[in-house]
Amino acid sequence: MPIAYTVPNDVPGVQLVVRMDENPNTSCYLNESYTLKVLLKTGSALHFRGRSHECEGGKVGLLDPGEMLSTSHLSRARIPDTIHGVMVRPEFVAQMAADINLPSRSLWFRRPVITHPDLFGRISRLLTALQNPGAHTVLERQSLLAITLETAMRNTMEQQLKNPPLRHSRPSTRRARELIHERFSTAITVDDLVAATGVSRCHLLRTFTNEVGVPPHRYQIHLRIARSRDLLAKGFSPAFVAAQMGFYDQGHFTSQFHRIVGVTPGRFGRDH
Repeated sequence: MPIAYTVPNDVPGVQLVVRMDENPNTSCYLNESYTLKVLLKTGSALHFRGRSHECEGGKVGLLDPGEMLSTSHLSRARIPDTIHGVMVRPEFVAQMAADINLPSRSLWFRRPVITHPDLFGRISRLLTALQNPGAHTVLERQSLLAITLETAMRNTMEQQLKNPPLRHSRPSTRRARELIHERFSTAITVDDLVAATGVSRCHLLRTFTNEVGVPPHRYQIHLRIARSRDLLAKGFSPAFVAAQMGFYDQGHFTSQFHRIVGVTPGRFGRDH
């Protein structure tokens, strides 16, 4: 199984544990949590905040909530990715930040790919404990999460106050993005975005794609899929989630979910 997802119910704060083993596919998705990953083997480049970052085995991957990113192969050989990671809920990170007196508005990772052996080791130990609950006590698993997060927050996050992602984007992009978040489960037209932003169609589509990484319609799909994961993890059926998220039908939902997440909604729900 190249991709697997689990949720440890006894570790508050953990939204999802992701395990990719020998996954040959590229990725494109909207990240809605703080994600810490160990890159065990990869031949991919990460496209993030308008820049490309070469990924290598032995490095740590760090992603903020609200970020859109994609990957591509660095060579024709297409080396399969082996990447393990944990997604942590933003409210839990904010609580941890308050515990160590870190300003909440500085909770943004400085770089998405770093070399940090100590953090790499801590994330690896945390993932081992989360994926093998029978061999680790609840106290140990929760302690490893706290220690790993504190290491990441003290060593890899911005130390000055900054605005959220897309802080340098054009007002039209920000407003279009806000509208999509407000109405992500309903039908949105290009005319709606033009009316909300006051710019031309071509200008809006070009600048949104350049600054966010995908065009508005793809961003809406990614946002729907991100919210769908939470509903499926809570036990709702794929048919119910498809209707709630505004998909045409369950078949459309299933194909989009599998393309982005790597498994079907039914399997994702069963795994949780």
